[in-house]
Amino acid sequence: MTEDFTPIGGSTLSSPITLTACTGTVLAYTATSSTPGVAFSWTRALTTGISNASATASSATINETLVNTTNLPVTVQYKFFLSPDICGGVAPQIVNVLVNPAVLPTIGSYVVCQQAAIPLGEGLVVSTTTSNTVNGQLTTFSPTYVRGSGDNITVYIPDWKVYYQAFTFTVPVSGTQTFNIVAASLTDGYNDTYLSLYQTAFNPASPATNFLRGDDDSGPGLLSSLTHSLTQGTTYVLVVSTYDEGVTGGFTLQASTPVFSSGLPSWFAAPTGGLALATGTVFNPVGLTGAGIPNTATPGTTTFYVSRPDQAACRRATTFSVLTTAPPVASSTTITSGNSLTISATGCSGTGAVLKWYRTVDNVGVSMPISPTITTNYYARCERTNGTKVCLSDNSQNVVVTVIVPTSFDSVRSGNWNIPATWNCNCIPNTTLPVQIMDTHTVTVPNAYKGQAKEIHFIGTGKLNLEGSGGLNILR
Repeated sequence: MTEDFTPIGGSTLSSPITLTACTGTVLAYTATSSTPGVAFSWTRALTTGISNASATASSATINETLVNTTNLPVTVQYKFFLSPDICGGVAPQIVNVLVNPAVLPTIGSYVVCQQAAIPLGEGLVVSTTTSNTVNGQLTTFSPTYVRGSGDNITVYIPDWKVYYQAFTFTVPVSGTQTFNIVAASLTDGYNDTYLSLYQTAFNPASPATNFLRGDDDSGPGLLSSLTHSLTQGTTYVLVVSTYDEGVTGGFTLQASTPVFSSGLPSWFAAPTGGLALATGTVFNPVGLTGAGIPNTATPGTTTFYVSRPDQAACRRATTFSVLTTAPPVASSTTITSGNSLTISATGCSGTGAVLKWYRTVDNVGVSMPISPTITTNYYARCERTNGTKVCLSDNSQNVVVTVIVPTSFDSVRSGNWNIPATWNCNCIPNTTLPVQIMDTHTVTVPNAYKGQAKEIHFIGTGKLNLEGSGGLNILR
């Protein structure tokens, strides 16, 4: 009798199990399975290099913003549990997410005053970084050269023509440095690599020139590794290739100390797509084709995006602002001698805006309220601060504060004698000027109060009311 045993697998994910994401962007993923009717749940443990706390969910959906706090890619592992499992197992389905870092600008928000020139070397700034790890990719479009042969050799011996990728670096200190290909995924099926070190420069047409050391299989498996004494300030080139001809794929190269530069950052007008506006550590978009800022004549804020070569898909938003220097708007006014006044103006509001006033005759700053004794001209300026940048506006038109010297204390309403608002001077009358109680007004001298006047006149139905012991002293 012959029995046939066909193994039955448990529920598995039919959705991708390897993902990439940029730090600070939403990871939106929905798990699926070819097994109908399954329910999903997942867990994510705390991961070194990722600021997010651990998380769990009874859902097929991941909707998280993962934040990579390092300069290197970090793999985050999600464990999906599918139920019911037809085999009764509880083994999780693993989904790996490679969270790539984004460049961190040294100056991510730059401000210039309207109509001002940008000093040479200023603008949005991103510093280049160094790390001990770099990723590479060999394709059928990669250049080729004839690699060396042998393990840990110091004499170039030509062998096969293969695809290669070169990495140029300068060491910051002298000493022994080890370079390892720590991972590879090649089309040969067994990940056989070759690693060569050159000094000063590498010429693929003359691979024996400047050759220092080469290695085939001194690393794990068929991966390459070499160690060499390097001199501070000297330029070196590492050449990574496959061992066999026509093989392609990706790899990770690691040094014992950080020597690999991230390369010059690229600047874009959009968060994705489009050609780079410029490449470099300092970005000044004024007058640059495609940047939309022909000069600094027009105030406003424009967002630009920057990425580094090794993480080109992960762009970081930056802002470039032209801060207005438009003058405030104010009108002339009058004041009665002896009074104070606060002049107001429009066109100077918002965060970081401070209205400042000056006397026209000597440009001396004044504080409100003011109490001029003669007619005086003033002007206003708006001081706008954004970060460390301070922009002072143009002068407003002259504001003339005309001082009116009254010839009499005239009532402007009914009220008590000892209330300044009763009088045109916004003061309490004394014996220096005559008093006029205007038509329809009744001015009351309160009980136990003695008013004073040089003389008193009544206009129309204006009248004086004395309460109790209140009285009026008139000087003639």
